[in-house]
Amino acid sequence: DYWDFHEWSYKNYPEFWDCVWRFFDIVHSKLYSQVYDRKNGFDNMEWFKDARLNYAENLLKYRDSETAIIATDADDDTEYFSYKELYDEVRVYITALKNEGIKKGDHIACYMSNKKEAVFAFLATAAIGAIWCGTLPLLGIKVRIVLILLK
Repeated sequence: DYWDFHEWSYKNYPEFWDCVWRFFDIVHSKLYSQVYDRKNGFDNMEWFKDARLNYAENLLKYRDSETAIIATDADDDTEYFSYKELYDEVRVYITALKNEGIKKGDHIACYMSNKKEAVFAFLATAAIGAIWCGTLPLLGIKVRIVLILLK
């Protein structure tokens, strides 16, 4: 039952999170050496220590007709994108970024509101292995740059 499972999950959280990793079939280039490392304290735990994976690769591995994202603009116009459509859109952005010479480790700054295009650009950037920095226009670009430079 639910409560037994809940109790097991927090009493055995390394095993629980290992099961989560396997259940979601996480794509990785290197498997973790341990589920967590708490040597720097609970607040600074390192999860899935030594694992190498790419967020975009794990999201874009799906190519079916299920809804991947729902985009609603300021006028309340809503668009639904399937995983296949999301994949196709992101591929266009990947091609554009690569045509501009963007490669793994490069930094990409995006000054755009939260629009579907920002999602596509973010995922393309992550898929390449570049580093994404997005900022909302209402925040102000100077403020965001200062925040980025602070570690």
